[in-house]
Amino acid sequence: MNLSGVFFSKYRRQIEDDLDFLNRLWVSMYIQAQWLSKHLETHLLGNHLFENGAALAVVGGCFSGSAAKRWLRLGKSILEKEIPEQMLGDGMHFERSPMYHCRIAYLLAFLYNTGCSELVDIVREPLIGAINALVRLTHPDGQIALLNDSAFGVYNIPGQLVTHVQQLLADNNGENGTSTAGPFALPEAGYYGFSDDEGTYIICDAAPIGPYYIPGHAHADMFSFELSLKGYRVIVDSGVHDYEVSRMRQYCRSTKAHNTLEINGRDQCEMWAAFRVARRGRPHNVKWTPRENGFQLSAWHDGYKRLKGSPVHNRKFSWSKSGKLTVQDIVTASKPQDTVSRLHLHPNCKIDQLKDSTAWVIYPGGNFRIIFFGSGKLSLEDSYYCPEFGVKTPSNVLTFSFSGCKNEAGFQIEVS
Repeated sequence: MNLSGVFFSKYRRQIEDDLDFLNRLWVSMYIQAQWLSKHLETHLLGNHLFENGAALAVVGGCFSGSAAKRWLRLGKSILEKEIPEQMLGDGMHFERSPMYHCRIAYLLAFLYNTGCSELVDIVREPLIGAINALVRLTHPDGQIALLNDSAFGVYNIPGQLVTHVQQLLADNNGENGTSTAGPFALPEAGYYGFSDDEGTYIICDAAPIGPYYIPGHAHADMFSFELSLKGYRVIVDSGVHDYEVSRMRQYCRSTKAHNTLEINGRDQCEMWAAFRVARRGRPHNVKWTPRENGFQLSAWHDGYKRLKGSPVHNRKFSWSKSGKLTVQDIVTASKPQDTVSRLHLHPNCKIDQLKDSTAWVIYPGGNFRIIFFGSGKLSLEDSYYCPEFGVKTPSNVLTFSFSGCKNEAGFQIEVS
């Protein structure tokens, strides 16, 4: 076998000088590749099977011999099937987790960087799309949006990966990235938002919970959103604490942990165990209207129609670059419903004043106020922010509670 320069570039000389270690390394890689080729994770599918295909394609493309040809053939066949299945037309990975999307983008880049023409031809366009999508999924602080199962510190830092791939593609006469300012849409993924050069970023979730047959990394978070101002996160997703069957896992996946409406104390989708989903809701009639300095986004979902009275939640986002976000909610049902709207504040945000239906918030970049409207009661809850696995930081949540058969409520965030 001939070791390609794509491997061990940093320590290649030391490895090649130690023939005993090099021989043991080759044997280990051979055994692992052989084992993997006979134990594909077809029972898990999704990013697991994608990883299998990528691993076999890489070792097959970088070595010679009959075994390597088999690995390349098998890995390539998996990728040729899974790339069209898993990569949406807007460039996003179909599990709709920015964290796993970052991993898939890295794998596509690794495959491209092998220089194997059979692999380069099938990953180039998906790689361009994935990197452009990753730019849209990144806050001004350089880290991913924490939608669905996402956490910091697991995979590559987005900005570094984007820069690496843009240079890689440029060196090979590829695309050189995309502008980030203004409204943006990943319509197949169901993510919409706005960013500017002053550190403003908003991303709204009007997405289905994921591929219907593999929703394990989904959260009950339809119509939630995240917001950064002047480069600081202020309205946050609760993140993900662990992958165990635990109270925190249950909480982080729940509707309560997100910036949307919870009805009758239930989740939009029935989340159970660590990765299971039973009855699940879907967004409908998603309408996206980008503007020069903002956008409007509206939709409704049927996640609560399983409850008595068949409640339906409509939400409309209106954002303007002047620093104003208006969110309007309508809940309709044939029986009264107890509804709570929540806004999760970043731990660095402090409540300066809470009066009637208005909250004044101080954050490292300045201050803003949130005005709730409709017949309801504003209060404050304690919660947790989990931006990394195993991290549980206390945080505040603004809650606006109301009830009835038909209710119109909402809030407006105004930046001072």
